[in-house]
This record gives sequence, structure tokens and C-alpha cells, in this order.
Amino acid sequence: MRRGTTLRIEISDPRGERLPVLPTVHTPSALSGRGLTLIDALCDRWGTIPRHPNAKTVWAELDLTAPDAT
Repeated sequence: MRRGTTLRIEISDPRGERLPVLPTVHTPSALSGRGLTLIDALCDRWGTIPRHPNAKTVWAELDLTAPDAT
């Protein structure tokens, strides 16, 4: 969803008891655990919204810039 100069992406799932945590250590042979690191690196903001009864939405926002008028 775009609001002005911000693009917001939301993904919901039924695992409200498992909130995302940014990993502090990555092992080269790990088969998972890099998604949130990529979101953190590429987006300007991200977070979670709890959903009733036991779900969550993870959101990420990108600040967009207007194209140069040349």
C-alpha cells in the first residue's frame, strides 16, 4: 500500500506467539534466518502488530523519492 511517499508492505500469519527477532549471529551453513536481516537492511522501518486472538502482522516501510524531473 502506498501512502504519499511511503510504501508499506504487510504480511500476516497465525503464529502470534512467535514474534520476529533480528538475529545477531549468522552461520554460513544456516538454511534459514536471513529474511528479517534482509528486511532490516532494505527497509527504512519495520515492526509487528499483534492480532486477536493469536496472530500477528509484520510490516515494513520504504521511503520513496519522487523521480528527478529532467
